[in-house]
Amino acid sequence: MSPNDEEYLDESELFSKIINTFLDEGDKPDIKEIGKHKSIIELMDGLKSSHNKELAKNALILLLNLYDDYPPDLFSTLGHDIEALSDDDRDEAMDKLKDIFLHEEE
Repeated sequence: MSPNDEEYLDESELFSKIINTFLDEGDKPDIKEIGKHKSIIELMDGLKSSHNKELAKNALILLLNLYDDYPPDLFSTLGHDIEALSDDDRDEAMDKLKDIFLHEEE
């Protein structure tokens, strides 16, 4: 990934480059760690010329979600696994979700 090659790529090109770089690195943790740091450095170098802070922020979020093995936000660790619920509790939760998302427009 080298976002500073052409001042800055458009958003989809930049994100594709980040994802392809991540996929090309294989499964070796040390290579992935080096790749993560190189990508962040190149992204920050590209920010100097583009000044597109929103794009850089989103690219950083993508990088951290790809490379780091921790929950992306506070909500991903809240609640209970639906598979761990009893059948009655699972049915009740599913009914509530259906009411919220399927009947919202009525």
